[in-house]
This record gives sequence, structure tokens and C-alpha cells, in this order.
Amino acid sequence: MNKSPSGFSMTRTSFVILVTLFLSSYLAKGQILTGPKVGINLSTMHFDEKQYTRDYETVWRPGFSGGWVFNYSASKSTVWSFHGELYYSTKGRTIQKRGLDYVKNVTRFHNIDMPAMFRGTFQMGSLKWYVNAGPALSYWVYGNGQISSSELDEGKVGTVNYHYDFTKYDSPRPDERDYPIANGIIEVPNANRLQVGLSFGGGFEFPVLEDQIVQLDFRYNMGHTNIGEKEDNFFGLNKYKENFEGSNRNVEISLAFLLDYNTQLRKKGRSTSKVK
Repeated sequence: MNKSPSGFSMTRTSFVILVTLFLSSYLAKGQILTGPKVGINLSTMHFDEKQYTRDYETVWRPGFSGGWVFNYSASKSTVWSFHGELYYSTKGRTIQKRGLDYVKNVTRFHNIDMPAMFRGTFQMGSLKWYVNAGPALSYWVYGNGQISSSELDEGKVGTVNYHYDFTKYDSPRPDERDYPIANGIIEVPNANRLQVGLSFGGGFEFPVLEDQIVQLDFRYNMGHTNIGEKEDNFFGLNKYKENFEGSNRNVEISLAFLLDYNTQLRKKGRSTSKVK
């Protein structure tokens, strides 16, 4: 006999409620640390084509990050934990042409990053330190930059500020299109806006109060996904060839202020019972 739609809906709802209650009970027994983080970084780009790195020099650029941190462990004494973050970051690169022809292209990428790492925390005397590693997702929200060159100076165009356009190409041959640099809009050939990478590093934890921790983190973020494709006719310049066949790389230092969520709940429960 077939179940009625209403019966199936009730069964599914009951299952969701049971799973939610089970997870809530399980998480309540562990330690949940959560709070804001801010940081600074130095970023560059790793290119697949070796000849490009011989023709152009890539210089590290400063950036910053800010967002939210979540850490879960089965108990305060447990070594291993899950560590997740969701934050906004700026990354970038400065590309300069080697040789006599002057070209300088300064780029900034705006991303939403979400690393999910496994962490091991250890005690060494009064010092608490940790190491962590895991995959990371990054979504390319926006990009802008500034380019100057001897060729632009000769054409009396000067330095040009631009931003990226992620509109898909109508033509299967992007290299046959014109790129009017003067309008300040640059199309990215087949942009990979959702990128995958690996994050790893370590840091130190400093207790402030019973339920508060300051975390000093050192990390290397290694992108795996190329942000786009190589484009020889980029900017319409003869003496500069753009290349999006590269992945973001950066080193980051950050501070996080974390609260022990379960301790906060227990304190709230005790204060409520006293009022009664």
C-alpha cells in the first residue's frame, strides 16, 4: 500500500527533527569556539607557462581579510578539531615586463573564502599551539586594476584604471576580439570564479578569560584552480601579453577573538536559575 503524500511529508519532517535534535545534543557535549577574525596578507600568482615567468616578473602585493571563525572539538581536552571560516579577502599581483619595454600591471581581486580544515592542538608548558590543513573554496566577486606602459604613454593614453567584466564571450575565438583599454572594462576569457585550493599553517592560542581566546594564526593559501585562460591580445597592447592561466597564492597573518559558545550557554543557564 502506497503512503499518502501527507504521510510521507510527516515522516520526512520527523526525520529532520530527529537528526537536528541528535546533532544539537552531540554538539552541546563538545566545545564550540566562534568569533570574528581580521588579517593581512601578501599575495601573488603562480603561472603554468614557464616562458611567461621569464618574460614577466610577478611581485607580491599586500591585502587584507576579515570574517568569521568556527571551531568544534568533542571536548576541551581533545587534540583534534574541525576548523571552518568564512571571510572576505583581497588578493592581487603586480606584473612587470622584463627588458627595455616598460609595462606595469597592478591587479586586485576581491574574494569570499571558505576554508574547512582539520586541526591538532597541543600544549607545551603554558603555551598552547596548533597546526591545521584542509581544502578551501574561494569565489571571485570582483576585480580591478591599473596598467601603465611606454606604449600607452606614446599613444597619449597614460595610466588606465580598469575593472573586470565576467560576461561570457559570444565568439569561440576570444583572441580575434578587440580590447579597447580606454573604456576601462576588461573581459576575462572563461573566468573560473569558483576556485579550489589548499590552506595549511599553524598558530597560538592565548586564553583571556575562562570562555575567551585570542588566536594568532599563520597560514599559506595555495590556489589550485586557474582563474581563467591566457589572452595574448589583452588590452590591445602590442608589448604586453596578459595571462589568466595562473592560480592565487598568499601568506596570511590573522588575529581571531573567540568565545566558548557552550560555556556562555552554561553561564546563561546558571544566571537564569538564580533568578528563579
